[in-house]
Amino acid sequence: EGGKDAEALRDILERQKNPHVYQIAELGIGLNPNAHLRGAIIEDEGVLGTVHIAVGDNTLMNGANKAPIHIDMVMKDPTVVLDGSVAISAKGKTVYVAPELLPLTTPLESSGWNVRNP
Repeated sequence: EGGKDAEALRDILERQKNPHVYQIAELGIGLNPNAHLRGAIIEDEGVLGTVHIAVGDNTLMNGANKAPIHIDMVMKDPTVVLDGSVAISAKGKTVYVAPELLPLTTPLESSGWNVRNP
């Protein structure tokens, strides 16, 4: 799966000849309704309705995985499943949050997202 983009990523990682490049370095869920995809990774990874994943080196963030590269990727309109339950359905603009997090969801609701308690 993933087509040409997945093949290109696989080629880049294989050329490194280092098993540490395959480890997840970062994983994040974009929740900022004021951020926009612009090609600037620092903003892109926070865009509401995205998921950000990085592989490779994470030592700059005090991680323990040293690798010759670090590759960031941002996915639009993901479906995120945690413990067998949908946590985020970006195409349906729905996010499921624990009850204690509901007070923090006002920016999501004002951006047209449905906030639900699982």
